[in-house]
Amino acid sequence: MKSIIIKPKNELLKRYVHYFLYFKKKDNNILNYTTFPNSNLCLAIYRENKIEYGNQSKTNNCIITKDNKYFVSKLYGFHKMPFQVDINSPLALVCNECQLKL
Repeated sequence: MKSIIIKPKNELLKRYVHYFLYFKKKDNNILNYTTFPNSNLCLAIYRENKIEYGNQSKTNNCIITKDNKYFVSKLYGFHKMPFQVDINSPLALVCNECQLKL
């Protein structure tokens, strides 16, 4: 999987967005990863993927598979426990990471 991290250059945008993440995976090989608990928000935009998200008391996971929908978006955040991601298809994802400022 190819990943690119870009920090915003615009001063106003920097106050709200830490960085943009771009992920691209072209094959059908299964890929799994786990993130640390965090208080970030991520607006994720997927292309041609189906997203199954589970966040119960003992599980926090996301399963990504192939789908015909052109774009799907999800808002993730405030992970109190590790976040397990299973990618079972090609992937095209843009995510902007930010922290909620009250």
